[in-house]
Amino acid sequence: MAPSRRIQPTTVRETEAPTPTRGSGWGLVSALGKSMSTEAWAKDPECAVSASTLRSRLTRSWDPAEAITEPARPVNTRYTVEGRTLPLSQHVRDPRVTVSPKTVQRRLREGEPIASALFRPAKGAYARTDTYTPSPMHSHIAPR
Repeated sequence: MAPSRRIQPTTVRETEAPTPTRGSGWGLVSALGKSMSTEAWAKDPECAVSASTLRSRLTRSWDPAEAITEPARPVNTRYTVEGRTLPLSQHVRDPRVTVSPKTVQRRLREGEPIASALFRPAKGAYARTDTYTPSPMHSHIAPR
């Protein structure tokens, strides 16, 4: 039997750096002539979003000033079209809507009025059709 080797414990030195606290891992965010943490920005009257939204935007490479001042999208927004107030997810199911839901969302982000965003036809091959026509390559698939 081979003699056992005893492993000497090593001493681990802690670094001088402080342990990051919640929200401080981002360091300072500089914008609008100020430098503050995301938590401090969220409390600032110029900031239109929560600290978590701000961190998310910065992670996705938003410009810091835009990340701070651009209001968050409203959740479950209802739109009134032709006297019917519904969420967008229900408006896009109208058979007269010939564009995809993503196209409607993009149009709204670009400032287009809701009725136009829904009912203006798409250009070119992006128009949605209500009937499914299989290509000759997939002729064995029955239409819905």
